[in-house]
Amino acid sequence: MRMPKPRFKHDCDNCIFLGQYKRFDLYVHAEEPKTVIARRSSNPEDYKSGIEFISMDPALGTAYRRAKTRRLI
Repeated sequence: MRMPKPRFKHDCDNCIFLGQYKRFDLYVHAEEPKTVIARRSSNPEDYKSGIEFISMDPALGTAYRRAKTRRLI
């Protein structure tokens, strides 16, 4: 199965695209400090991030599980 391409522009060279979840593009920032990101538009300010929020936010939780499965975190 081929992974879809990101829908929204994300300009961090240290981030790895993890696929989509509902209306979000998911990323992991694989360099220190490691974190997960859920982006819902190309607006630079329109995203959420933070490993500390994975239990409260389904998109960030999904990004974390995908990053963990791929051994990026």
